[in-house]
Amino acid sequence: MRYFLFMIIAALTTTSPAAAETLNPLVLKNGANKFESRAIALAMADLIADTLKFYVEESHLIYGPNCADKTIECRGNLEFNISFKAATIDLNADKIDEVIVYHEAPGFCGSGGCSSYILGQADGGNSWKILGQFFPGYEPSISSSQYNRYSDIVYNGRDNSFRCMFNGDRYDC
Repeated sequence: MRYFLFMIIAALTTTSPAAAETLNPLVLKNGANKFESRAIALAMADLIADTLKFYVEESHLIYGPNCADKTIECRGNLEFNISFKAATIDLNADKIDEVIVYHEAPGFCGSGGCSSYILGQADGGNSWKILGQFFPGYEPSISSSQYNRYSDIVYNGRDNSFRCMFNGDRYDC
């Protein structure tokens, strides 16, 4: 009887979808093209505005410039930069591409890197929304496994890999 149960469990685990899963690394390219820029602008405008507000009011500008030579008047300008690395991919085979964007901004990244955002079209393509966020976000892979008709996204942390799965409304990461 034990042998029979063992064989059933072994058969189930070797034929499970996870066992047949393939991961395709997604290449995030520096900058954003016209399609990706529109997605970023429409889905992430509030996040970008909050990033600038944080930089100005809490992390950098409010404290003034930091000059090594204390004998002269120390002056500075606002130097603020947000960088993107982006890729376009159809995550649910509906012939409408989603965008994955790695968001590098002062005060929003740490020693483990920065976050990536999964962006999808909304309102019949007239606007965009954030479908999910994962950290660290610099080397995602698209899985052959799907949940709710959307491909899973797999990314690596320091010691583990993690999975984003679509819950019907957004990605849970």
